[in-house]
Amino acid sequence: MDNEEFQRLVLQELTGIKDKVAGVETRMENIETRMDHMETRQDEIYQVVKAIEHSNQVGRAEMDSQNVRLARVEGKLKRAGEVLSDDIEAAGI
Repeated sequence: MDNEEFQRLVLQELTGIKDKVAGVETRMENIETRMDHMETRQDEIYQVVKAIEHSNQVGRAEMDSQNVRLARVEGKLKRAGEVLSDDIEAAGI
């Protein structure tokens, strides 16, 4: 093997290595892009979860408010029933 053949072989090997490095760089860029998309998606999911959590808190607060109103109505009906019962007993019916 003469010097010229050796140089061609070395050049071919270096070209092959260069192509492999370029392929690795491309894959790394693709991975970085995919990670950026995943981070964006995670942020979107987080915002949706926070919105659902807020909606649940509002729903619970509204339910508590309805329970308080219902308890007041129940108390008024019991008092009205007691008054009617007392009136009926007083009337001797």
